[in-house]
Amino acid sequence: MTGYVLKRAGDPLRVALDWRRGYLRPDECVASPEGCDVHPARGGDPSLAVTTTDHDDDRTRLTLEGGRAG
Repeated sequence: MTGYVLKRAGDPLRVALDWRRGYLRPDECVASPEGCDVHPARGGDPSLAVTTTDHDDDRTRLTLEGGRAG
């Protein structure tokens, strides 16, 4: 899955990914949140990072921190 998130520089942002919305079959569940990563736009601040992750059967939650204004 690829997505876009806009956040304020300096403020952490908690994001929830709901995998039931088109990504999991009824008999599937989230086994691990590993693999969540961010890739800043070209010229973006490399300090932007995923700092926490957790999950349940349907969702992955992550916290994004860092980044710069602009």
